[in-house]
Formats: sequence, C-alpha cells, structure tokens
Amino acid sequence: MKLKLTLFLLSVCLLFSACGGQSASFPDNSSASSEWQGTPNAVESQTQPEMQMAMPAGSLPMIAGNNEGAYYIWANGQDPSGLTLYYDYASRQLIHLSNQVLPTNDEENPGWIEDIFGGAAPIAVNGKFYVLKYGKAPLPKIQYEGSPSILLEMEPNAANRKRLTLPSGMLFKSYSGIAADGTDLYLLLAAFDSSTLQITEASLCRTDFDQGKINTLYDFDIQKKDVTIIGVYPQGLILQRSSFPSEYSNADITEQIEHLSYQIQLYSVVDNSLFDTDFCWDQGDLSFVLDGSTVYFVRSGETTLRKYDLLNGKETVVTENILQGTDCAQADSVILTGEVYDEHFQFVVEGQETGTYYSYAISDGTVLPLKLFYPYMGAELPVTIVSESEEYFLVNNGMKTLRRTASGTDGTFYTMDSNERQYALIKKDDYWNSLPHYLEFNDSLLEELAASGR
Repeated sequence: MKLKLTLFLLSVCLLFSACGGQSASFPDNSSASSEWQGTPNAVESQTQPEMQMAMPAGSLPMIAGNNEGAYYIWANGQDPSGLTLYYDYASRQLIHLSNQVLPTNDEENPGWIEDIFGGAAPIAVNGKFYVLKYGKAPLPKIQYEGSPSILLEMEPNAANRKRLTLPSGMLFKSYSGIAADGTDLYLLLAAFDSSTLQITEASLCRTDFDQGKINTLYDFDIQKKDVTIIGVYPQGLILQRSSFPSEYSNADITEQIEHLSYQIQLYSVVDNSLFDTDFCWDQGDLSFVLDGSTVYFVRSGETTLRKYDLLNGKETVVTENILQGTDCAQADSVILTGEVYDEHFQFVVEGQETGTYYSYAISDGTVLPLKLFYPYMGAELPVTIVSESEEYFLVNNGMKTLRRTASGTDGTFYTMDSNERQYALIKKDDYWNSLPHYLEFNDSLLEELAASGR
C-alpha cells in the first residue's frame, strides 16, 4: 500500500509544482480590462451564464466525455496526424468518429485531425466537441514552421468544423484549466519572448468561433503573480494566483516552490471585473477541493475539515475530525485531492506505515474507503474517475500494452511497446462502495489500429 501512496503523491506534487510555472500576455484585437477590482454582488440582477469547467487545471486530458460517450484522440504512428475515436456508452463499443465505412487518414474523414504535434486534448462541453492542439513552442534561431497552436470546434459528430489559430509566438498556458459558459470557452494564453526565453504576461481570453476570433478580456502581469483558472462560480471564473518573495527570484525552481504564497480571486464574465478574496495560504499549509464557490480544505497536520464561502468570506468547521468512524485513528497527513464528482470529493490519508484512500459525501458527511485498484508494473494504482454522466462514471481501470509503429528523428520507422489506458463504465454507487462491477468496452479497435501501423 505504501507504493500506491508514493506514486499517488508524486503525481500530486508534479501537478501543483506545475501550477507554479510561468505564463504570458496576448495582444488581441479586443480591448483588455485593466486591473479593476469589483465586488461579487455587483451583477446579481443580470442574466447568469452557464458556467462549468471544460478542462481541469493541471491536466492534459486524453479523453473527454458527456452523457452519451467519450472522445479519445489516437496519435498516428507514421505522421503527426490523429484520429478521433469514440467510446459509445449505449453499445459499449470503441468506434471511429466518422461517417465513412472504412475511415481514411485524410480530410474526407471528419474524425481525422491533420496535425496534433505537441499534444492534443479533447473537450466535450457547450453541446460541442473541441480539440485543443498545443503545437510547437517558438524557440530562438529555430525556424517556426507548421504546427501552430489551434482550437477546433465541431458538432458532437465532428461535423461543421471551425478553427481558431493562435498567432505565432502565442501559447496555451500550461496546466491552467479551461472554462465554458454554454457558448464560449475561457482560457489563458501566454506570449512567449523567443529572444529572452521568458513568459512575462498572461491574458484571459474568450473564444468566438462564429467570428473567427479569440477576444482578450483581461491582461495579467505574472512577473509579480502567476495565474491559473481552477474553477467556476455562477458569475464567472475562480483564479489561483501565486507568487514568491523577490529574494528567491534567482533561486532554483524547487526553492521557489517551497516559498510560494497563494490567493484566490474571482473574475466575473458578466461585467469583466476582478476582485480578491481573503482565502490565502502558503505552500504546504493546506490541501483543498472546490465545489462551486465553496472551498473545502484541511490544514497540514490537522484532521478538521473546514469550508470557506468565496462569495461572502465566511469560514465554518464542517467536522472536527474527517477520519471519525474510519479505521485510521491517527494520520501523519490528510490530503484532499481531485475534483468533486456526484457531490463527493476524495482524500488520501498517510500514516506511519500505510496510505489509504477515502471518499467524502458532501450531503451527509459519509466517509467510505476507496478500494478499487489495478496492477501496473509491479504496483497497484487507484481506479480514477475521468468523466461523469448522469448514471455512470467513466473510469481508468487498467492498462494494456500495444505494439505500435513510431517515427525516429531521422525519419525511419520502428516498433515499440506502448501502454494505453483501459476505460470502463461503473455505476456511481458501485464506485463509492468499491464494488468492481465494471461495464467493459469492446476496444479491439486499438489493436486494429496498432496492427495497421497507424
């Protein structure tokens, strides 16, 4: 069990270390807001957008789901293109997202993506299907050709494709989340100075696929404070700001992370206003999860679960001991982690010898151990939720090894073993009660694609 916890904590550390990275500003054709501070109650009488997270912070998802199925991008082995595959929940089949009987590797196939160099992430939100493609980073003295950073918007069946291309030198801000309001996407873009290899500004932007624009809403000077989208509330976005004292500006990144301070701010997309909250902390002080405008958190070395309302600034104790009723009488640390699903969040308890995973039900405070694991390379990894529908969770419950073709730096092809994630559906109550009643997919299409050399 200790090995399980070590692998888990390593991934947590990498995620939050990445959130302390740097980013930059986007000189767009729309006017950006200045550093104006508003109030959370300023727009209560106006129509509220349908805010939701489209992509969690700290991730580059390989799969994105809705109520009917999930999108997965398969990287072709012989060129930089990709194929969109679809996990259909009704038939439990992995299929091509294509209207062709024999899907082709060209633009005649609506699920074909010409270029996914640098990585591509599917997004399913706003009743649409999106693809975010990172592209090449613009480096000094290197010819920047092809592989721009792009966003694609399509209907759920990949029809009516629209494209937004970032200008040369612009990047998607790494590890920031992306939000949606029912129509548009909200994301952070970074301007990269290839002469200094630095990113000093970040801009909050909103997509407008109908007009073919990415509109700038707000510019952030991140030399002073970094910024990341971490959640949404009814009127807009929840931002995490981070900074370290100036005396550590020349220190290595590990030391800078150790001295980071954080603050949560709210940005209203209704009237383009930014305002501070009093929810602040230093690196290592606490762990937290967001449920709308409510922050649930546990301070380091404690087992008391607290919540903080970002809109009214009220902090209350939810329970004096989140471990009450469990078999963990003592714990070295309690770490809240991940996203809120089905009105539950998860946490891991590290003891002197073992680590244990639990879920917490927000509605009634029920705490249950999470005991679903799968073997991988001599370890046991927790079965994780990757998407939620009305009735089921889509979970990663295993790995499978495929023999794939890849292209070397000299242009020659070779074969290699590739570890691909295995997905399944599970009823929500079965997941919380650790009952491995998986509804497996027929994903033999992966073997067919690998065998074809794609």
